Amino acid sequence: MNFKKFKIYLDILPKYLFVISLCILAFGYGVATNRYKLFPYHIMEQGTTQLKAFFKILKEPYLRPIRYNESGVKIYNREKIMPGVTLLTSFWSETGWTAGIRLIDLEGKILHHWEVKPKEIWPQSPYTDHTKNSKNVNNNFVHGTYLYPNGDIIFNISFLGPVRMNSKGEVLWKIPYRTHHSVFRDDDGNFWVAGIKWVEPGDDRIKLFPGLSAPFTEETILKISPDGTILKEISVLESLYKGNYQHLLYQYNVRSGDLLHLNDVEVLNRKLAKDFPLFDYGDIVISSRHLNLIAVLDQSGKIKWLSMGIFTNQHDPDFEQNGWITVFDNRTGLGRTMIRQINPASNEVKTLYPTNLDQEFYTKIGGKHQKLNNGNRLITESCAGRVFEISPEGETVWEWIQQPFDEKDVPEVLEGTRYSFEEKDIAKWGSED
Repeated sequence: MNFKKFKIYLDILPKYLFVISLCILAFGYGVATNRYKLFPYHIMEQGTTQLKAFFKILKEPYLRPIRYNESGVKIYNREKIMPGVTLLTSFWSETGWTAGIRLIDLEGKILHHWEVKPKEIWPQSPYTDHTKNSKNVNNNFVHGTYLYPNGDIIFNISFLGPVRMNSKGEVLWKIPYRTHHSVFRDDDGNFWVAGIKWVEPGDDRIKLFPGLSAPFTEETILKISPDGTILKEISVLESLYKGNYQHLLYQYNVRSGDLLHLNDVEVLNRKLAKDFPLFDYGDIVISSRHLNLIAVLDQSGKIKWLSMGIFTNQHDPDFEQNGWITVFDNRTGLGRTMIRQINPASNEVKTLYPTNLDQEFYTKIGGKHQKLNNGNRLITESCAGRVFEISPEGETVWEWIQQPFDEKDVPEVLEGTRYSFEEKDIAKWGSED
């Protein structure tokens, strides 16, 4: 061996031995730190916990800043509460903050729970469009429900598809059609839901919608039978073009992507049809959040009436007595959500709630209201994780607030709905084959 090279090796050997010794020592201290909780174990543990929380929040789109520093049920006036049980859709700590549908009594006791795992219901996305793998994930929302007396429930997994599940959590059917936001049962027992299709570059349907740039959503209205058969499909985008309303898209410079963001589809029933001189039994009311628009169509898709710009990012227009349509007016960016009504025959508008400035109520997105049989109204304040019941005079008589995720955030509650089911019947769900 060359003597000069040998001398070089001898000179650098102590440095290598020193580095190796430091590595061994660091590894050994690291093992001891973890096992015996030596310094800086607690600092590292705190940092790891905060890092995990940070990344969890990043990937959980359902978390919102806490607005109410309490949780659970609060009863303000028991005598005025509408009897029944309340269905809630949110994310739940008991199941590791997974999506689920829950039924509670008026005291807040859990009567039943359906856990919803989109990735198990659709292990593979049934779609081929550019968003195909973005919705069959386990932090997706349940958005729109209908509950049968036997515990079967029909619901949308948001922008993934409708599902019918029994009280045991078994999937009875599912439809590979992107549905979302609402599920409405008509007089004949069929269901109306909002759906979308992506129109992508190269699609032949692009030529039906001049002025738009693919990819964009074609919003649809679906009629679905109780056994999961699609009975009718209406393209809302076609309705706008055929009615020469396409300029409404251009007014907001909406040319591609999520064009309308349809968020409700409901049908005028036989009982109320006589109250609406402009409409007929079976006509359909819809809400487009992005256009600040509500409209009524017949079942051929012809637009019979629309209102644009009176409400802001609104949800859940409902046909109600005496010819009024009641709307959950989010008033996004204005800091004060309202329940308002419009009369299509006169275009008169009035506010039902809040009735005074002390009534705190705001959700920039989401929201639902339900007119109850005793005249009360159940309201879902989605971003605040709150569901509350008011009397016709605007008095809060009952309230439920979701459990916080941590000291800063609370999961959204997409829906609160009151049902008049008996607890003794609910207790039998799943006990019979």
